[in-house]
Amino acid sequence: MNHASTDPARLIRRLERERKARQEAERLLEDKSRELFAKHMELEALSQSLEKLVAKRTIEMQQARDEALYALQVKTDFIANMSHELRTPLNGVLGVMALLSEQSLNEQQSELVAVAEASGKHLLGVINDILDFSKIEANKITLEFAALNIRPYVKTLCAPFELQAKQKGIAFEVHVDDRIPDFLMVDSLRLTQIISNLLSNALKFTDKGSVSLSFNAFEDVYRISVSDTGIGISEANLESIFAAFEQADTSITREFGGTGLGMSITKQLVSMFGGKINVTSELGKGSCFYVDLSLQTADEIELYTDTVDPSVDNPVDTLRILLVEDNTINQMVATKLLEGWGCNVSLAENGQLALDHLSKDTFDIVLMDLQMPVMGGIQATEFIRTGKGGVLSENMDVPIIAMTAHSSQAHIDECEQVGMNGHISKPIDKALLHQKIKSLIGNMSAAEQSSQHETPINNSVPEIKGVDVESGLARVNHDLELYLSLLQRFCKDNGDFYTRYEVCVEQDNKKSASMALHLIKGSAANVGIEKVSKLAAELETELQTKQSWPTLNKAERLQQLIEEVKHHLALVDNNKDKAEKAPLRSVSDEQILNYLQDIKMQLNQDFLNAEAGLQELLTCKLSAPMQGILENVQQAMARFDTLAAANDIEQALELLG
Repeated sequence: MNHASTDPARLIRRLERERKARQEAERLLEDKSRELFAKHMELEALSQSLEKLVAKRTIEMQQARDEALYALQVKTDFIANMSHELRTPLNGVLGVMALLSEQSLNEQQSELVAVAEASGKHLLGVINDILDFSKIEANKITLEFAALNIRPYVKTLCAPFELQAKQKGIAFEVHVDDRIPDFLMVDSLRLTQIISNLLSNALKFTDKGSVSLSFNAFEDVYRISVSDTGIGISEANLESIFAAFEQADTSITREFGGTGLGMSITKQLVSMFGGKINVTSELGKGSCFYVDLSLQTADEIELYTDTVDPSVDNPVDTLRILLVEDNTINQMVATKLLEGWGCNVSLAENGQLALDHLSKDTFDIVLMDLQMPVMGGIQATEFIRTGKGGVLSENMDVPIIAMTAHSSQAHIDECEQVGMNGHISKPIDKALLHQKIKSLIGNMSAAEQSSQHETPINNSVPEIKGVDVESGLARVNHDLELYLSLLQRFCKDNGDFYTRYEVCVEQDNKKSASMALHLIKGSAANVGIEKVSKLAAELETELQTKQSWPTLNKAERLQQLIEEVKHHLALVDNNKDKAEKAPLRSVSDEQILNYLQDIKMQLNQDFLNAEAGLQELLTCKLSAPMQGILENVQQAMARFDTLAAANDIEQALELLG
């Protein structure tokens, strides 16, 4: 037996060593645990500190963001307000310049007036650029798509640029791809802005060579290209041309002028279309800008000019149409248009009266305004579709077309939701309304179709400053007497607008003010007073979107525009009376030839003298063909389309042999 292994003393020492080792291990474990706990507490404290810091920074960032957005809004509002405030007196200055230019001035005075007028127009263009930029920046511009007849649109758009190129002695070329459809769905106002900015820049920076505009169709996009042989842009400066308030080269501003906003606005408008804009350029050789847009075709618009089968048994004169409209002028315009097609028209001044009609008689179609007293168009449509208000069961499914100055997508969606079958914006587009009715009722008769192209009742179209007479006449089947009476009625009905508006402001009655502006917007558009319609729409939008009342300047300007129309309308009436009394002068072919040659020469030198010469020639005894051609010249000059006027004068010269 090994006694050493069982020696008590040895065992005790061994146990003591193990006990000490265990105690050391426990002490070490406890130390490490304390250390670990301390680290844990440090980490937790650090975590809490970081959370507080992140929360604080988040709040600070949110506050900074809110402050930045507020500053942006303040800046945008300031720019917009200042732009409007500047435009009001500037329009007055330009108006006085225009009146002054019509006076008997010597050569030096005429030159000074022309310089002042050109400078004023340049300043107005700068202000408009700033206003558009602020609107885009504040997301206050929305695109409104409608069918656009591309080829006539391009021709009209390019006419002034073609003249400008001719004056600079450079070639101007336009090409529209045969694959481009006749009609595209597009916001024509903003498309015009895009193309005009590109063409203006191209002509500004090109002194020799050519400028060209091309429309091309590719597999999934339509490409608009504007190229020139001008000064070009260096590669280093290409990146900055779309930046706001910047020019590719600072010396450009000194030499050519401009805000540097045009291309920035163009790029943002292209983006709103969902498109892309690119540029290639070489310094000293020229530039080419490409705009790619994905646009929908509007093939159904081609139905406007379809040949109607005479065998179709659905004559228009059997259509019974209920027109629901509270504005007197709009009533007369729509009634004249529909009766000109042979329709039987019944009139209701509000939704409640429409329900009364529909509870007694059946109708083929209802044309419904949206914003009316007593009961609006939306509520009336809901009643019709549910048979409320005593509506006959036969009328519950009657086709209803909304007719309103509202053309936003939200309003169109609302019309569809309550069961309306279509929507047409004011001013009423004759062809579009015709198409809407055709699509809902069926093909119109050949007799009715021909009635749309009947000879106008009165071919003597007067020029009324501030009024698009041709578009207004088209809406009343060219009945000049009716049209002039509508203009007079409009001026009479709205002669006290500003007084009524002031009362609304004093009573804080935005609803009545908005209703008054809505009526002016629609009726002015229907009779061709576009400036009044647009300003009324702008003021109405401000009333509906802002908490505070807009400044009274816009309302004053609106009243001023109405008074200007009234004044020029009175001049037309006076001239008409004089013309009826004054005998026509006899002139020889040689005298007519001299008149025509002088007018043609003055077209691009002194437009007012050309206009005066034409008016004098029209007081002479002329053959029917010559009278017709000169009236075309008069209409072209009323549009300031000097190119078309010159072409018509060439026809008149050829007629003389």
